[in-house]
Amino acid sequence: MTSTTPGAELPGQDLDESVLLRLFDLAGPVQTVEILDRLVLDLRAVQEALARGRDVMALRRQIHALTGIAGTVGAMPLHQSALAVGKLLRDEPTPPRERVTALLPAIQRLIDRLTEMRAAR
Repeated sequence: MTSTTPGAELPGQDLDESVLLRLFDLAGPVQTVEILDRLVLDLRAVQEALARGRDVMALRRQIHALTGIAGTVGAMPLHQSALAVGKLLRDEPTPPRERVTALLPAIQRLIDRLTEMRAAR
């Protein structure tokens, strides 16, 4: 991983939708809608917590949740950036706030895409 700010280096292709579509195939149509609703709710909670968070332990929990969600849905650039921020939060007693908030645009793009997918169902 480079020393650039996580989130800033995310390319235009933020989501490998084939990963998510495989999950939807396994879940079926009713569960797919529930999965999309839950993902959006969880991502919004993470987004809000990261935007206002100051407590390093709370931030670590939110970054852990974000890492899991991003990896599960195929948002690998966000997943990798969240891993890097998680490591930073473990290694530095007072990590730079901008490293955490740099994830917010990518989280919003993922929320937007999942919301579009939900509207199409």
